Amino acid sequence: MHILMFTGFACESTPELRTISQKTLLRTHIDLNDLTIIKAYAEAYNQIVNNILSNKKHHKISSREHLRLILKLSSQTQNQSTVNPKLLTNEYSFDLIDELLTKFSLRSDDIFIHLDCSYSHVLLQIAAMISCKKIIGIENNSSIKKIEENFRFWMKWFGKSYSDFQIIEGDFFDKNFRSILKSGNVIFVNNKTFSNDKNHNLKICFYDLQSGSRIISTKPFIESNNRVTARNINDIDSIISLRLIENLKTNTQLTFYLHTIDYSKIEQYFHRKV
Repeated sequence: MHILMFTGFACESTPELRTISQKTLLRTHIDLNDLTIIKAYAEAYNQIVNNILSNKKHHKISSREHLRLILKLSSQTQNQSTVNPKLLTNEYSFDLIDELLTKFSLRSDDIFIHLDCSYSHVLLQIAAMISCKKIIGIENNSSIKKIEENFRFWMKWFGKSYSDFQIIEGDFFDKNFRSILKSGNVIFVNNKTFSNDKNHNLKICFYDLQSGSRIISTKPFIESNNRVTARNINDIDSIISLRLIENLKTNTQLTFYLHTIDYSKIEQYFHRKV
C-alpha cells in the first residue's frame, strides 16, 4: 500500500512525472497480493524517475509548493523508525517553522545548528526547504540516526535535493562539540524547560560565537532591559542583544526570542564614556 501511496503523491507533486505516469503507471491495475506485479510497478517508476533526473538538475523544494510533500516525508520517516509514538509530540508545526524561516531569512553561507533537536522536525524541514552551507543537529538519543537514514532514503526516492545536514548523537555540553557550536552562526534551541543553571551554562558557550551570530530560543538568556555597565562589561550579557519575535500568524504555545551577538554594545558604552 505504501508504494502506491507514495508514487501517487510523487506524481501529484511533480508535474513532469505526473504527465508521463498518466500514460503508463497510473493506467495500471495493481494486485497488492502479487509481489511480481508490485516489483515490476516499482521498477517502472524508478526508470521514469531516473530518465527525468538524467535530463535535468535536481530542484530545491519550494517552501509552500511542496510543504505537503515534506509533511508526508516526515510522517513516513517517523513511522518507519523504532521510536515510541508518545515521544513524537511535535511542538513545531510545519507552518510555524515555515513562518519562522521567512522571518529569519537564512542565507546560503549560514551554518545552522539545532541543539537538542529532539526528533529533528525543524532540522529536516530546513534541510529540505533552504539552501544553507551546513545544517547540524545535536541530540542525545540513539533513535535520531535512524530518522536521518529514512529521511535521506525518501528524499532520494522522490528525487528531491536538500541542503547538507548532519545529525550527531551526544550531549551538546560535551567539550567535543565546542568547535561545532563555534562554527555556527544561527543557533536554534528550545530551552523553555531548561533549568536556570543549564541555561546559564549554555549562554556561556555563546562566548565563542562570531559577531552577528543569531540564537533563536524559546526562553530569553538575558533580561529584556539589559544594558552595558561597568559592572557587567566583562559578562557575556554585554555582547548579546535581545528581541522578542512578535506577530506570528501560526498558532503556537511557544514564544520565540532572537538573540544577536553584538560587540557594538561595548563600543557604544566606551563611546559614551569619552
